[in-house]
Amino acid sequence: MARWLTCATCHGPEGRGGTHRMHMRSMAAPDIRYAAMSVMPELKGRKAPYDIDDFRQTVENGRHPDGEEIKADMPRCTMSEADLADLFTFLKALPE
Repeated sequence: MARWLTCATCHGPEGRGGTHRMHMRSMAAPDIRYAAMSVMPELKGRKAPYDIDDFRQTVENGRHPDGEEIKADMPRCTMSEADLADLFTFLKALPE
């Protein structure tokens, strides 16, 4: 499924997320801008900032930084290290 979708399909072109309809049902996509990810509740007071390894865990394994599984609505994607780094850099550059 992920081959035909982009992150923007659910999270929007600016990564702000929101509620949308897909396959006849309503889905809520979170804000994936770095400003939002760096303060997500799943960090649970951790001192280390949200980083590329946390992002990889989310994208590839469908898990939050605390290890909790993300809903199956989130496609699991395998990306090259360069593509993953570029996407993470892009999300960090999006305005708050």
